[in-house]
Amino acid sequence: MKYQSGFLRRYSRHFSALIAACLATSALQIQARTAPIPIVVAASPTHACAVKSDGTVWCWGDNVHHEVGDTPLSSVSLPTRVYLEGPARSVVTGVWHSCALLNSGAVECWGNNGASELGITPFPPTDYPTPQHIAGLAGAATAIAAGFNHTCALVNHLGTKAVQCWGENTYWQLGTTAGYLIGTGDIANPVPQYVTAAEGATAITAGAFFSCAMIGSPLSPTAGASVQCWGHNMLGDLGRGYTSAKQLPDKNQTVGLPGGAFALHAGPDSNFACARIQNGQLRCWGSGTPTPVAMPGMYQVTDFAQSGWGDQCVVASGGVLCALNSGSVLLNSNPPMLMMTPILSGATAVATGADYACAIVGAGINVKIQCWGANQSGQLGNGTFVDSPFPVDVLL
Repeated sequence: MKYQSGFLRRYSRHFSALIAACLATSALQIQARTAPIPIVVAASPTHACAVKSDGTVWCWGDNVHHEVGDTPLSSVSLPTRVYLEGPARSVVTGVWHSCALLNSGAVECWGNNGASELGITPFPPTDYPTPQHIAGLAGAATAIAAGFNHTCALVNHLGTKAVQCWGENTYWQLGTTAGYLIGTGDIANPVPQYVTAAEGATAITAGAFFSCAMIGSPLSPTAGASVQCWGHNMLGDLGRGYTSAKQLPDKNQTVGLPGGAFALHAGPDSNFACARIQNGQLRCWGSGTPTPVAMPGMYQVTDFAQSGWGDQCVVASGGVLCALNSGSVLLNSNPPMLMMTPILSGATAVATGADYACAIVGAGINVKIQCWGANQSGQLGNGTFVDSPFPVDVLL
């Protein structure tokens, strides 16, 4: 009995240690399963931002105008959290400003306000390192877009969707002629303007000095929505088949897309836009080509992005293909050519900046953001300022 009692005491200690180890392992597994993962990524020429599944927003890269947030560093090589009034579901990046769409439908922006892109009168021009609430929206926002220095929101209004834009309006990119002088010939308006011709919009995007909206919802796999653009048109940015200095929205002048559009994108510094049409094909316009042209060899595209430097990336069958700094051949060759280089697989979303790009890759608890290309401002988010031709993990 004495031997048996000692045996039980000795092995009960081992058993207790085993139970403790199992509980610790289970806690780590639960923590891993519940750790927030990135769900949105956005890129400007030299800075990028992401939203994680817990609603937090993180930015990195060039911070000369505090577009990354409230940090004294002019270049930020590691993601820095932006503290908002509440959890966010989306983020967009202009050239020198950033904006987040909160779960509540509110919109907050930070960074440069030289042209009222933060919804504030720019006298004197001021950078804002902390998020500023956008007043004057007609209802809860459901989507946002950022151009060079203007911003738009898709909002719920009187039982339908409405588009409102604010910031620079030199080229009528806000959808109206309203504004005041902020410089030699430059016009801006801090008050969100209604784009009356874009009622019923379901998606929005913004280029450098123009804006676009998808009107209505796709009705079937072969019947997409119409697309309407307004603002700068000297390079055929609006896809109307002609060039001009600038144009207001016009319901009767839509982008000529066979079968309509299912998705839409223009970079914040770009003078061209692209739409995904039936069968996952891409049609692009602008950059000197006022009529949409097909991008050869692109099918089953699920996500795509481009920048004013001619950088373009697409996600097709989970793989990312890119052509960085390809603007000279993107739209102006005959026929259009785009030499796409396979970068990585397992991607669900992509964003492009100036000679760099980022993608959301992985599944389940292994979702992460990877970036590659130029890194002079820390825009790859891996803690260095060294360029990388290969994807590196953003240290979120």
